[in-house]
Amino acid sequence: MTTELALRGLLFAGELFVAAIVIMAIAMEASSFAKRASLRYFIWTAAFGALLALPALALLVPSQIRLALLPTSAPAIPQTHVVEAVSAASLRAVAQAPDTSWHFNLVTFAEALAALWLLGVVVVALRGVAALIGLFLLRRNSAPLRDNAFLQPDVGRAYEIRVATKPNGCGPVTWGIVRPVVLLPFAAKFWPRERMQAVLLHELAHIRRRDSLTQFISSIACALYWPNPLVWIGAHTMRSNAEMAADDAVIIAGVRPSSYAGELLQLASEFRSGQGALAGVSLFMAAPSALEARVSSVLAPKSLRSGVTAMDVLKITSVGILAVGAIALARPSLAQDAPPPPPPSVAEAPLPPAPAASIDAATPAEAAEPPAPPAPASPVTPVIAADGHHHHSIDIYTTTQTQHGHPVKRTKVIIDGTTYDTDAEIARIQPEIDRAMAESHAREIAMEKVRAEEPKIRAAVDQAMRNVRPQIERAMADAREELKKQNLDVKISERVDEALKRAQIRIELEAARTNAEHDRQVKDDETDTDSDNNK
Repeated sequence: MTTELALRGLLFAGELFVAAIVIMAIAMEASSFAKRASLRYFIWTAAFGALLALPALALLVPSQIRLALLPTSAPAIPQTHVVEAVSAASLRAVAQAPDTSWHFNLVTFAEALAALWLLGVVVVALRGVAALIGLFLLRRNSAPLRDNAFLQPDVGRAYEIRVATKPNGCGPVTWGIVRPVVLLPFAAKFWPRERMQAVLLHELAHIRRRDSLTQFISSIACALYWPNPLVWIGAHTMRSNAEMAADDAVIIAGVRPSSYAGELLQLASEFRSGQGALAGVSLFMAAPSALEARVSSVLAPKSLRSGVTAMDVLKITSVGILAVGAIALARPSLAQDAPPPPPPSVAEAPLPPAPAASIDAATPAEAAEPPAPPAPASPVTPVIAADGHHHHSIDIYTTTQTQHGHPVKRTKVIIDGTTYDTDAEIARIQPEIDRAMAESHAREIAMEKVRAEEPKIRAAVDQAMRNVRPQIERAMADAREELKKQNLDVKISERVDEALKRAQIRIELEAARTNAEHDRQVKDDETDTDSDNNK
Protein backbone atom coordinates (compact mmCIF):
# COMPACT_ATOMS: atom_id res chain seq x y z
CA MET A 1 0.00 0.00 0.00
CA THR A 2 1.35 3.41 -0.98
CA THR A 3 1.02 6.62 0.99
CA GLU A 4 -1.43 8.03 -1.56
CA LEU A 5 -3.66 4.95 -1.29
CA ALA A 6 -3.51 5.12 2.52
CA LEU A 7 -4.57 8.79 2.48
CA ARG A 8 -7.44 8.08 0.12
CA GLY A 9 -8.62 5.11 2.18
CA LEU A 10 -8.57 7.06 5.44
CA LEU A 11 -10.43 9.99 3.89
CA PHE A 12 -13.03 7.68 2.33
CA ALA A 13 -13.61 5.91 5.67
CA GLY A 14 -13.96 9.26 7.44
CA GLU A 15 -16.42 10.47 4.81
CA LEU A 16 -18.62 7.39 5.25
CA PHE A 17 -18.50 7.68 9.05
CA VAL A 18 -19.57 11.33 8.98
CA ALA A 19 -22.18 10.67 6.28
CA ALA A 20 -23.69 7.85 8.38
CA ILE A 21 -24.01 10.24 11.32
CA VAL A 22 -25.75 12.81 9.09
CA ILE A 23 -28.16 10.26 7.61
CA MET A 24 -29.03 8.77 10.99
CA ALA A 25 -29.56 12.24 12.45
CA ILE A 26 -31.91 13.14 9.57
CA ALA A 27 -33.84 9.89 10.06
CA MET A 28 -34.18 10.49 13.81
CA GLU A 29 -35.42 14.03 13.25
CA ALA A 30 -37.87 13.00 10.54
CA SER A 31 -39.25 10.04 12.50
CA SER A 32 -39.87 12.25 15.52
CA PHE A 33 -42.48 14.20 13.49
CA ALA A 34 -44.18 11.08 12.05
CA LYS A 35 -47.39 10.08 13.90
CA ARG A 36 -47.75 6.60 12.37
CA ALA A 37 -45.52 3.67 13.25
CA SER A 38 -45.60 2.41 9.65
CA LEU A 39 -44.34 5.79 8.39
CA ARG A 40 -41.54 5.88 10.96
CA TYR A 41 -40.57 2.36 9.96
CA PHE A 42 -40.41 3.32 6.29
CA ILE A 43 -38.22 6.35 7.13
CA TRP A 44 -35.71 4.12 8.88
CA THR A 45 -35.85 1.65 5.99
CA ALA A 46 -34.98 4.45 3.57
CA ALA A 47 -32.14 5.59 5.86
CA PHE A 48 -30.52 2.15 5.92
CA GLY A 49 -30.95 1.82 2.16
CA ALA A 50 -29.14 5.15 1.80
CA LEU A 51 -26.28 3.88 3.97
CA LEU A 52 -25.78 0.89 1.67
CA ALA A 53 -26.05 2.99 -1.51
CA LEU A 54 -23.68 5.71 -0.29
CA PRO A 55 -20.31 3.87 -0.81
CA ALA A 56 -21.17 2.92 -4.40
CA LEU A 57 -22.50 6.40 -5.15
CA ALA A 58 -19.40 8.03 -3.63
CA LEU A 59 -17.19 6.00 -5.96
CA LEU A 60 -19.24 6.90 -9.05
CA VAL A 61 -20.12 10.57 -8.45
CA PRO A 62 -17.16 13.00 -8.74
CA SER A 63 -16.52 15.11 -5.66
CA GLN A 64 -16.84 18.89 -5.84
CA ILE A 65 -14.44 19.65 -2.98
CA ARG A 66 -10.76 19.00 -3.64
CA LEU A 67 -8.24 18.89 -0.82
CA ALA A 68 -4.62 19.32 -1.92
CA LEU A 69 -3.10 16.90 0.59
CA LEU A 70 -1.13 14.64 -1.75
CA PRO A 71 2.57 15.38 -2.24
CA THR A 72 3.61 16.60 -5.65
CA SER A 73 5.35 13.94 -7.61
CA ALA A 74 8.97 14.84 -8.28
CA PRO A 75 9.73 15.49 -11.95
CA ALA A 76 12.08 13.17 -13.71
CA ILE A 77 15.66 14.40 -13.50
CA PRO A 78 17.48 14.40 -16.83
CA GLN A 79 20.40 12.05 -17.03
CA THR A 80 22.77 14.85 -18.00
CA HIS A 81 22.87 16.33 -14.45
CA VAL A 82 26.20 15.20 -13.03
CA VAL A 83 27.47 15.51 -9.48
CA GLU A 84 29.88 13.61 -7.33
CA ALA A 85 29.05 10.03 -6.39
CA VAL A 86 28.67 8.73 -2.86
CA SER A 87 31.13 6.06 -1.86
CA ALA A 88 29.91 2.51 -1.27
CA ALA A 89 31.40 2.55 2.23
CA SER A 90 29.29 5.58 3.19
CA LEU A 91 26.13 3.96 1.86
CA ARG A 92 26.91 0.75 3.72
CA ALA A 93 27.49 2.65 6.96
CA VAL A 94 24.19 4.50 6.61
CA ALA A 95 22.30 1.29 5.82
CA GLN A 96 23.79 -0.56 8.79
CA ALA A 97 23.28 2.28 11.28
CA PRO A 98 20.33 1.48 13.60
CA ASP A 99 17.44 3.92 13.48
CA THR A 100 16.28 4.41 17.05
CA SER A 101 13.96 7.35 16.37
CA TRP A 102 10.19 6.80 16.15
CA HIS A 103 8.43 7.88 12.95
CA PHE A 104 4.69 7.96 12.31
CA ASN A 105 3.93 5.62 9.40
CA LEU A 106 0.70 6.54 7.66
CA VAL A 107 0.59 3.30 5.68
CA THR A 108 0.91 1.16 8.83
CA PHE A 109 -1.77 3.24 10.58
CA ALA A 110 -4.18 2.82 7.65
CA GLU A 111 -3.53 -0.92 7.47
CA ALA A 112 -4.14 -1.28 11.23
CA LEU A 113 -7.46 0.58 10.97
CA ALA A 114 -8.50 -1.52 7.97
CA ALA A 115 -7.67 -4.73 9.85
CA LEU A 116 -9.64 -3.55 12.89
CA TRP A 117 -12.65 -2.61 10.74
CA LEU A 118 -12.51 -5.96 8.93
CA LEU A 119 -12.34 -7.78 12.25
CA GLY A 120 -15.53 -6.03 13.40
CA VAL A 121 -17.27 -6.91 10.12
CA VAL A 122 -16.31 -10.56 10.55
CA VAL A 123 -17.57 -10.62 14.15
CA VAL A 124 -20.96 -9.12 13.19
CA ALA A 125 -21.22 -11.46 10.20
CA LEU A 126 -20.47 -14.48 12.39
CA ARG A 127 -23.28 -13.42 14.71
CA GLY A 128 -25.63 -13.36 11.73
CA VAL A 129 -24.45 -16.79 10.58
CA ALA A 130 -24.97 -18.17 14.09
CA ALA A 131 -28.51 -16.72 14.10
CA LEU A 132 -29.29 -18.35 10.74
CA ILE A 133 -28.03 -21.70 12.04
CA GLY A 134 -30.27 -21.31 15.10
CA LEU A 135 -33.29 -20.59 12.89
CA PHE A 136 -32.47 -23.61 10.74
CA LEU A 137 -32.46 -25.82 13.85
CA LEU A 138 -35.76 -24.34 14.99
CA ARG A 139 -37.37 -25.11 11.63
CA ARG A 140 -36.01 -28.66 11.62
CA ASN A 141 -37.56 -29.28 15.03
CA SER A 142 -41.00 -28.11 13.90
CA ALA A 143 -43.94 -29.37 11.85
CA PRO A 144 -46.40 -27.60 9.51
CA LEU A 145 -49.67 -26.30 10.97
CA ARG A 146 -52.48 -28.30 9.35
CA ASP A 147 -55.47 -27.19 11.40
CA ASN A 148 -57.73 -25.22 9.03
CA ALA A 149 -59.74 -23.95 11.94
CA PHE A 150 -57.16 -21.25 12.52
CA LEU A 151 -57.37 -18.05 10.51
CA GLN A 152 -54.69 -17.92 7.82
CA PRO A 153 -55.27 -14.74 5.78
CA ASP A 154 -53.95 -14.42 2.26
CA VAL A 155 -50.96 -12.05 2.07
CA GLY A 156 -50.28 -12.48 -1.65
CA ARG A 157 -47.08 -14.45 -1.04
CA ALA A 158 -46.11 -18.04 -0.44
CA TYR A 159 -45.40 -18.57 3.25
CA GLU A 160 -45.34 -21.41 5.72
CA ILE A 161 -46.75 -21.71 9.25
CA ARG A 162 -45.03 -24.24 11.48
CA VAL A 163 -45.34 -25.31 15.11
CA ALA A 164 -42.44 -26.46 17.30
CA THR A 165 -42.53 -30.18 18.11
CA LYS A 166 -41.14 -29.67 21.62
CA PRO A 167 -40.86 -26.79 24.07
CA ASN A 168 -37.91 -24.54 23.23
CA GLY A 169 -38.65 -21.33 25.12
CA CYS A 170 -38.97 -19.36 21.86
CA GLY A 171 -42.08 -17.28 21.18
CA PRO A 172 -43.74 -16.56 17.82
CA VAL A 173 -41.12 -15.59 15.28
CA THR A 174 -40.97 -14.79 11.55
CA TRP A 175 -38.02 -14.98 9.17
CA GLY A 176 -37.21 -15.58 5.52
CA ILE A 177 -37.14 -13.47 2.36
CA VAL A 178 -38.02 -15.80 -0.54
CA ARG A 179 -40.36 -18.15 1.33
CA PRO A 180 -41.09 -16.72 4.79
CA VAL A 181 -41.68 -18.96 7.77
CA VAL A 182 -43.90 -18.29 10.77
CA LEU A 183 -42.84 -20.46 13.70
CA LEU A 184 -45.26 -20.87 16.59
CA PRO A 185 -44.21 -22.27 19.97
CA PHE A 186 -45.15 -25.76 21.15
CA ALA A 187 -47.81 -24.25 23.43
CA ALA A 188 -49.66 -22.80 20.40
CA LYS A 189 -51.47 -26.16 20.04
CA PHE A 190 -53.39 -25.27 23.20
CA TRP A 191 -54.00 -21.56 22.53
CA PRO A 192 -57.52 -20.16 22.29
CA ARG A 193 -58.76 -19.01 18.93
CA GLU A 194 -58.46 -15.29 19.83
CA ARG A 195 -54.75 -15.51 20.67
CA MET A 196 -54.00 -17.62 17.60
CA GLN A 197 -55.82 -15.10 15.41
CA ALA A 198 -53.94 -12.12 16.91
CA VAL A 199 -50.56 -13.84 16.61
CA LEU A 200 -51.12 -14.86 12.98
CA LEU A 201 -52.34 -11.41 12.02
CA HIS A 202 -49.24 -9.88 13.60
CA GLU A 203 -46.75 -12.25 11.97
CA LEU A 204 -48.41 -12.17 8.55
CA ALA A 205 -48.29 -8.34 8.65
CA HIS A 206 -44.50 -8.68 8.75
CA ILE A 207 -44.60 -10.95 5.72
CA ARG A 208 -46.87 -8.60 3.80
CA ARG A 209 -44.47 -5.67 4.27
CA ARG A 210 -41.37 -7.85 3.69
CA ASP A 211 -39.93 -6.87 7.05
CA SER A 212 -37.40 -9.72 6.94
CA LEU A 213 -35.77 -8.09 3.91
CA THR A 214 -35.52 -4.70 5.60
CA GLN A 215 -34.09 -6.33 8.74
CA PHE A 216 -31.49 -8.05 6.58
CA ILE A 217 -30.56 -4.66 5.05
CA SER A 218 -30.15 -3.12 8.49
CA SER A 219 -27.96 -6.06 9.57
CA ILE A 220 -25.64 -5.50 6.60
CA ALA A 221 -25.45 -1.78 7.42
CA CYS A 222 -24.61 -2.58 11.04
CA ALA A 223 -21.80 -4.88 9.87
CA LEU A 224 -20.31 -2.25 7.54
CA TYR A 225 -20.77 0.71 9.90
CA TRP A 226 -20.21 -1.13 13.17
CA PRO A 227 -17.96 1.59 14.73
CA ASN A 228 -20.85 4.08 14.46
CA PRO A 229 -23.16 3.79 17.50
CA LEU A 230 -25.96 5.72 15.78
CA VAL A 231 -26.35 2.89 13.26
CA TRP A 232 -26.97 0.37 16.03
CA ILE A 233 -29.44 2.73 17.71
CA GLY A 234 -31.21 3.19 14.38
CA ALA A 235 -31.44 -0.59 13.83
CA HIS A 236 -32.99 -1.09 17.25
CA THR A 237 -35.46 1.76 16.66
CA MET A 238 -36.36 0.37 13.25
CA ARG A 239 -37.09 -3.07 14.73
CA SER A 240 -39.33 -1.52 17.41
CA ASN A 241 -41.27 0.46 14.80
CA ALA A 242 -41.71 -2.70 12.73
CA GLU A 243 -43.39 -4.40 15.70
CA MET A 244 -45.58 -1.35 16.34
CA ALA A 245 -46.66 -1.25 12.69
CA ALA A 246 -47.58 -4.94 12.87
CA ASP A 247 -49.55 -4.25 16.06
CA ASP A 248 -51.46 -1.49 14.25
CA ALA A 249 -52.31 -3.98 11.48
CA VAL A 250 -53.82 -6.32 14.10
CA ILE A 251 -55.96 -3.51 15.57
CA ILE A 252 -57.12 -2.44 12.09
CA ALA A 253 -58.16 -6.07 11.41
CA GLY A 254 -60.75 -5.81 14.22
CA VAL A 255 -59.02 -7.10 17.34
CA ARG A 256 -59.83 -5.09 20.45
CA PRO A 257 -56.86 -3.06 21.70
CA SER A 258 -57.33 -4.10 25.32
CA SER A 259 -57.48 -7.80 24.46
CA TYR A 260 -54.46 -7.55 22.20
CA ALA A 261 -52.44 -5.67 24.85
CA GLY A 262 -53.25 -8.45 27.32
CA GLU A 263 -52.08 -11.08 24.83
CA LEU A 264 -48.81 -9.21 24.33
CA LEU A 265 -48.18 -9.11 28.07
CA GLN A 266 -49.03 -12.78 28.42
CA LEU A 267 -46.70 -13.82 25.59
CA ALA A 268 -43.89 -11.66 26.95
CA SER A 269 -44.20 -13.28 30.38
CA GLU A 270 -44.14 -16.82 28.90
CA PHE A 271 -41.20 -16.32 26.51
CA ARG A 272 -38.50 -14.24 28.14
CA SER A 273 -35.38 -15.96 26.79
CA GLY A 274 -34.05 -17.54 23.62
CA GLN A 275 -34.56 -14.45 21.45
CA GLY A 276 -31.46 -12.27 21.84
CA ALA A 277 -29.15 -14.28 19.57
CA LEU A 278 -31.76 -14.41 16.75
CA ALA A 279 -32.97 -10.80 16.87
CA GLY A 280 -30.77 -9.58 13.99
CA VAL A 281 -32.31 -11.81 11.30
CA SER A 282 -35.81 -12.46 12.65
CA LEU A 283 -38.80 -10.68 14.17
CA PHE A 284 -40.08 -11.77 17.59
CA MET A 285 -43.59 -10.81 18.54
CA ALA A 286 -42.94 -11.18 22.26
CA ALA A 287 -39.64 -9.29 22.38
CA PRO A 288 -39.50 -7.54 25.78
CA SER A 289 -37.16 -4.70 24.65
CA ALA A 290 -39.93 -2.34 23.43
CA LEU A 291 -42.91 -3.96 25.13
CA GLU A 292 -43.87 -0.90 27.18
CA ALA A 293 -43.90 1.41 24.16
CA ARG A 294 -45.88 -1.14 22.14
CA VAL A 295 -48.54 -1.55 24.83
CA SER A 296 -48.83 2.24 25.16
CA SER A 297 -49.24 2.53 21.38
CA VAL A 298 -51.89 -0.21 21.28
CA LEU A 299 -53.92 1.38 24.10
CA ALA A 300 -53.62 4.94 22.76
CA PRO A 301 -57.20 6.04 21.92
CA LYS A 302 -56.34 8.49 19.10
CA SER A 303 -53.31 6.80 17.57
CA LEU A 304 -53.04 6.83 13.79
CA ARG A 305 -52.77 3.24 12.57
CA SER A 306 -53.03 3.49 8.80
CA GLY A 307 -50.24 2.20 6.56
CA VAL A 308 -47.88 4.04 4.26
CA THR A 309 -49.44 5.63 1.20
CA ALA A 310 -47.93 5.94 -2.28
CA MET A 311 -47.40 9.66 -1.70
CA ASP A 312 -45.44 8.90 1.48
CA VAL A 313 -43.22 6.50 -0.44
CA LEU A 314 -42.62 9.08 -3.20
CA LYS A 315 -41.76 11.86 -0.75
CA ILE A 316 -39.39 9.84 1.44
CA THR A 317 -37.68 8.21 -1.53
CA SER A 318 -37.13 11.57 -3.22
CA VAL A 319 -35.75 13.14 -0.07
CA GLY A 320 -33.45 10.16 0.47
CA ILE A 321 -32.07 10.28 -3.09
CA LEU A 322 -31.48 14.03 -2.86
CA ALA A 323 -29.78 13.74 0.53
CA VAL A 324 -27.47 10.93 -0.57
CA GLY A 325 -26.63 12.72 -3.82
CA ALA A 326 -25.85 15.96 -2.00
CA ILE A 327 -23.61 14.14 0.48
CA ALA A 328 -21.77 12.37 -2.34
CA LEU A 329 -21.21 15.64 -4.22
CA ALA A 330 -20.20 17.64 -1.14
CA ARG A 331 -17.75 15.08 0.22
CA PRO A 332 -14.07 16.12 0.06
CA SER A 333 -11.56 14.17 -1.97
CA LEU A 334 -7.80 14.25 -2.28
CA ALA A 335 -6.15 16.24 -5.05
CA GLN A 336 -2.55 16.60 -6.09
CA ASP A 337 -0.81 19.89 -6.52
CA ALA A 338 0.19 20.72 -10.07
CA PRO A 339 3.83 19.70 -10.44
CA PRO A 340 6.32 22.44 -11.27
CA PRO A 341 7.48 22.63 -14.88
CA PRO A 342 10.41 20.31 -15.49
CA PRO A 343 13.83 21.92 -15.96
CA PRO A 344 14.82 22.50 -19.58
CA SER A 345 16.59 19.46 -20.91
CA VAL A 346 20.06 19.95 -22.31
CA ALA A 347 20.08 19.22 -25.98
CA GLU A 348 22.78 16.86 -27.00
CA ALA A 349 25.24 18.69 -29.18
CA PRO A 350 26.08 16.86 -32.41
CA LEU A 351 29.51 15.41 -32.67
CA PRO A 352 31.87 17.59 -34.71
CA PRO A 353 32.80 16.10 -38.09
CA ALA A 354 36.07 14.26 -38.12
CA PRO A 355 38.79 16.12 -40.02
CA ALA A 356 39.85 14.55 -43.28
CA ALA A 357 42.80 12.23 -42.92
CA SER A 358 46.02 13.44 -44.50
CA ILE A 359 46.95 11.26 -47.48
CA ASP A 360 49.98 13.03 -48.88
CA ALA A 361 52.38 10.60 -47.18
CA ALA A 362 50.09 7.56 -47.09
CA THR A 363 50.65 4.46 -49.14
CA PRO A 364 48.00 3.25 -51.63
CA ALA A 365 46.94 0.49 -49.24
CA GLU A 366 46.61 2.99 -46.39
CA ALA A 367 44.64 5.40 -48.62
CA ALA A 368 42.21 2.66 -49.61
CA GLU A 369 41.63 1.66 -46.00
CA PRO A 370 38.43 3.25 -44.67
CA PRO A 371 38.71 5.27 -41.48
CA ALA A 372 37.85 3.54 -38.23
CA PRO A 373 34.28 4.22 -37.00
CA PRO A 374 33.98 6.62 -34.08
CA ALA A 375 33.79 5.06 -30.66
CA PRO A 376 30.35 5.17 -29.05
CA ALA A 377 29.65 8.10 -26.85
CA SER A 378 30.34 7.51 -23.21
CA PRO A 379 28.45 10.10 -21.17
CA VAL A 380 29.32 10.44 -17.53
CA THR A 381 27.04 8.46 -15.24
CA PRO A 382 24.64 10.90 -13.53
CA VAL A 383 24.42 11.09 -9.75
CA ILE A 384 22.14 13.45 -7.86
CA ALA A 385 23.85 15.80 -5.44
CA ALA A 386 22.75 15.92 -1.83
CA ASP A 387 23.67 19.59 -1.25
CA GLY A 388 20.93 20.93 -3.54
CA HIS A 389 23.27 23.22 -5.55
CA HIS A 390 23.01 23.54 -9.30
CA HIS A 391 25.53 21.47 -11.26
CA HIS A 392 26.44 21.87 -14.89
CA SER A 393 25.65 19.28 -17.52
CA ILE A 394 28.85 17.64 -18.73
CA ASP A 395 29.19 15.03 -21.50
CA ILE A 396 32.52 13.52 -22.55
CA TYR A 397 32.97 11.91 -25.97
CA THR A 398 36.00 10.08 -27.32
CA THR A 399 36.55 9.61 -31.07
CA THR A 400 39.28 7.82 -33.00
CA GLN A 401 40.65 9.29 -36.24
CA THR A 402 43.33 8.12 -38.64
CA GLN A 403 46.23 10.44 -39.39
CA HIS A 404 49.18 9.31 -41.52
CA GLY A 405 47.97 5.76 -41.22
CA HIS A 406 47.97 5.77 -37.38
CA PRO A 407 44.86 5.92 -35.15
CA VAL A 408 44.68 9.08 -33.07
CA LYS A 409 42.22 9.51 -30.18
CA ARG A 410 40.57 12.89 -29.69
CA THR A 411 38.46 13.88 -26.69
CA LYS A 412 35.53 16.33 -26.81
CA VAL A 413 33.87 17.81 -23.71
CA ILE A 414 30.37 19.36 -23.96
CA ILE A 415 29.53 21.64 -21.02
CA ASP A 416 25.97 23.08 -21.04
CA GLY A 417 25.80 22.63 -24.83
CA THR A 418 29.21 24.22 -25.56
CA THR A 419 31.84 21.95 -27.14
CA TYR A 420 35.46 22.15 -26.00
CA ASP A 421 38.40 20.43 -27.71
CA THR A 422 40.53 19.17 -24.83
CA ASP A 423 43.58 18.58 -27.00
CA ALA A 424 43.56 22.19 -28.26
CA GLU A 425 42.97 23.53 -24.73
CA ILE A 426 45.88 21.51 -23.39
CA ALA A 427 48.14 22.80 -26.18
CA ARG A 428 47.05 26.38 -25.43
CA ILE A 429 47.85 26.22 -21.70
CA GLN A 430 51.00 24.08 -22.11
CA PRO A 431 53.37 27.08 -21.50
CA GLU A 432 51.64 27.84 -18.23
CA ILE A 433 51.90 24.17 -17.22
CA ASP A 434 55.65 24.16 -18.02
CA ARG A 435 56.22 27.37 -16.05
CA ALA A 436 54.36 25.99 -13.04
CA MET A 437 56.34 22.78 -13.20
CA ALA A 438 59.61 24.79 -13.31
CA GLU A 439 58.58 26.84 -10.27
CA SER A 440 57.62 23.68 -8.44
CA HIS A 441 61.00 22.13 -9.25
CA ALA A 442 62.79 25.26 -7.95
CA ARG A 443 60.81 25.17 -4.70
CA GLU A 444 61.63 21.50 -4.31
CA ILE A 445 65.34 22.29 -4.60
CA ALA A 446 65.00 25.08 -2.00
CA MET A 447 63.19 22.71 0.36
CA GLU A 448 65.98 20.17 -0.02
CA LYS A 449 68.46 22.83 1.03
CA VAL A 450 66.32 23.74 4.06
CA ARG A 451 66.06 20.10 5.05
CA ALA A 452 69.84 19.79 4.76
CA GLU A 453 70.40 22.83 7.04
CA GLU A 454 67.73 21.83 9.58
CA PRO A 455 69.96 19.56 11.72
CA LYS A 456 72.56 22.28 11.99
CA ILE A 457 69.94 24.85 13.10
CA ARG A 458 68.49 22.49 15.72
CA ALA A 459 71.98 21.70 17.02
CA ALA A 460 72.80 25.41 17.34
CA VAL A 461 69.58 26.09 19.25
CA ASP A 462 70.18 23.19 21.60
CA GLN A 463 73.76 24.32 22.19
CA ALA A 464 72.60 27.86 22.96
CA MET A 465 70.07 26.52 25.47
CA ARG A 466 72.72 24.38 27.11
CA ASN A 467 75.02 27.38 27.35
CA VAL A 468 72.32 29.64 28.81
CA ARG A 469 70.91 27.13 31.37
CA PRO A 470 74.03 27.10 33.71
CA GLN A 471 74.05 30.87 33.75
CA ILE A 472 70.35 30.98 34.66
CA GLU A 473 70.75 28.41 37.40
CA ARG A 474 73.80 30.22 38.80
CA ALA A 475 71.96 33.57 38.81
CA MET A 476 68.99 32.00 40.61
CA ALA A 477 71.25 30.43 43.22
CA ASP A 478 72.97 33.76 43.80
CA ALA A 479 69.61 35.46 44.21
CA ARG A 480 68.52 32.90 46.82
CA GLU A 481 71.77 33.27 48.74
CA GLU A 482 71.42 37.03 48.73
CA LEU A 483 67.91 36.75 50.07
CA LYS A 484 69.03 34.47 52.85
CA LYS A 485 71.76 36.90 53.81
CA GLN A 486 69.25 39.72 54.10
CA ASN A 487 66.98 37.57 56.38
CA LEU A 488 63.77 38.32 54.41
CA ASP A 489 60.41 37.04 55.48
CA VAL A 490 59.48 33.49 54.54
CA LYS A 491 56.49 34.57 52.38
CA ILE A 492 58.61 37.08 50.51
CA SER A 493 61.18 34.37 49.92
CA GLU A 494 58.54 32.05 48.51
CA ARG A 495 57.27 34.76 46.18
CA VAL A 496 60.75 35.44 44.94
CA ASP A 497 61.25 31.71 44.28
CA GLU A 498 58.01 31.59 42.32
CA ALA A 499 59.06 34.63 40.27
CA LEU A 500 62.38 33.03 39.48
CA LYS A 501 60.67 29.80 38.43
CA ARG A 502 58.27 31.70 36.15
CA ALA A 503 61.22 33.47 34.56
CA GLN A 504 62.89 30.14 33.90
CA ILE A 505 59.71 28.66 32.39
CA ARG A 506 59.27 31.74 30.20
CA ILE A 507 62.77 31.38 28.84
CA GLU A 508 62.21 27.71 28.04
CA LEU A 509 58.87 28.45 26.36
CA GLU A 510 60.47 31.13 24.21
CA ALA A 511 63.01 28.59 23.03
CA ALA A 512 60.31 26.03 22.27
CA ARG A 513 58.30 28.64 20.34
CA THR A 514 61.33 29.42 18.22
CA ASN A 515 61.67 25.73 17.33
CA ALA A 516 57.91 25.42 16.55
CA GLU A 517 57.96 28.39 14.22
CA HIS A 518 60.89 26.90 12.39
CA ASP A 519 59.06 23.54 11.99
CA ARG A 520 55.87 25.25 10.78
CA GLN A 521 57.80 27.23 8.19
CA VAL A 522 59.32 24.01 6.86
CA LYS A 523 55.90 22.30 6.64
CA ASP A 524 54.35 25.29 4.83
CA ASP A 525 57.08 25.19 2.25
CA GLU A 526 56.49 21.45 1.74
CA THR A 527 52.71 21.99 1.34
CA ASP A 528 53.25 24.69 -1.30
CA THR A 529 55.53 22.36 -3.21
CA ASP A 530 53.00 19.50 -3.13
CA SER A 531 50.15 21.73 -4.36
CA ASP A 532 52.31 22.98 -7.22
CA ASN A 533 53.08 19.40 -8.21
CA ASN A 534 49.38 18.52 -8.20
CA LYS A 535 48.60 21.46 -10.47
